[in-house]
Amino acid sequence: MRVFYALTFTPSSRQAITHLQQKLAAVAKRNQMVDCDNFHITLEFVGEISQDDLERYANVIEQLHVENRYVEVTSIGAFGRGKEKLIWLAVSQETWLMELQQQLAIQLAKLGFEPETRGYIPHITLARHTQLDGHLEPLTMVPQQLQLDTVALMESRRDGKKLRYIPLKKLNL
Repeated sequence: MRVFYALTFTPSSRQAITHLQQKLAAVAKRNQMVDCDNFHITLEFVGEISQDDLERYANVIEQLHVENRYVEVTSIGAFGRGKEKLIWLAVSQETWLMELQQQLAIQLAKLGFEPETRGYIPHITLARHTQLDGHLEPLTMVPQQLQLDTVALMESRRDGKKLRYIPLKKLNL
């Protein structure tokens, strides 16, 4: 199974993200919008693990200490080269969030997992495989606070063409 650790959002925060996501339609020729149930902030992508390893990875959740229940989103950005982009909301790199991600990396290293070597950029994916009609600059937004719901170990599962993120273990915040 393919897994990752994430912070998830309350229903009202998912609704606020959906509102921001809808602004994308004005500048996107083609896109694959993320389903609102899949909105999250990835803390660490693990990849494929066996069913035998699931319990060890799930128990890491209990070792994490989340100091805050809110994050601030500040702007809309894009990753990717060429025509297709991944469009995301930038999450403010607050100290507690960056320390949480480091705390997770330390716990995973104890399991023998080698974490990502690129710098951590907290974000919320709005759309994948997006071709823009113009630039993202017109999509200005007022920074806003979003309430977190859980920290979770999630499974990434494809059901036909639909991508679903299923919590395997979560800790309510």
